[in-house]
Amino acid sequence: MAKKRITESQVKKILQEVANGAKPPALAKKYGFSLGTYYNWKNKLGLPKPSGASEAAAAKPAPAKKTSAKRKPAKKTATKKAVAKKAPAKKAVAKKAAPKKATRKRAGRPPKARPSAELKLKAEIGKWEKQIATIEGRITRLKVKYAEAILRSVK
Repeated sequence: MAKKRITESQVKKILQEVANGAKPPALAKKYGFSLGTYYNWKNKLGLPKPSGASEAAAAKPAPAKKTSAKRKPAKKTATKKAVAKKAPAKKAVAKKAAPKKATRKRAGRPPKARPSAELKLKAEIGKWEKQIATIEGRITRLKVKYAEAILRSVK
């Protein structure tokens, strides 16, 4: 399957749609790209300013949070529990390692014997020798064919 290429103008169009309120996963499905690709485009090119009706909404400043005058910042005092937790721990008693559990052997047939590296190499060499013999046979047949053609042309 060939890789789909999206042109830079299409990327800008997609980013504009996102700026206007479209959801990136929906656009990814529509145009056939991944969300990771979208975020790469966004980091590389940035989002354009929204156009149309969304522009007015984006131009309005966000309302400031109201703070209560009665609230005071929390004091950073350590409680007894917190201090106790931070106290250095007593030396831990070394635990003895638990004895290993005995492993049970599987019932049934024994595992297959794996061929040694030497046997694998011998099998590989056998395959190559067979291919060499095949190629040598072809070469011999071609030599005979060309020799016959030369003899015919000489006559």
